[in-house]
Amino acid sequence: MISTNERSTTGTNKKISVIMGVYNQNNFRILFDAVNSILNQTYSNFEFLIYNDGSNPEVSEELLRLSGLDKRIRILSSAENHGLAYALTVSYTHLTLPTILL
Repeated sequence: MISTNERSTTGTNKKISVIMGVYNQNNFRILFDAVNSILNQTYSNFEFLIYNDGSNPEVSEELLRLSGLDKRIRILSSAENHGLAYALTVSYTHLTLPTILL
């Protein structure tokens, strides 16, 4: 869902925000594929916030590694798990852009 149109009134592409919550996804192939599925979209003008919701140290380390793959990725972290709704709400407060993609 995109909360506003992808194109501004001048016809240029608007930058959007993509939010993803992660909690203990120990299968790094699935995690890598999920991140790449966002990064490889044809619409590429976005910031990508990944909320690490209290994952174990191995998953936390993998998320940091993945964030080094693309400058659009930002990692937010919590020391303990609060659930997806909390993760999305906290991520929303850290957006730098007015348009959101969930």
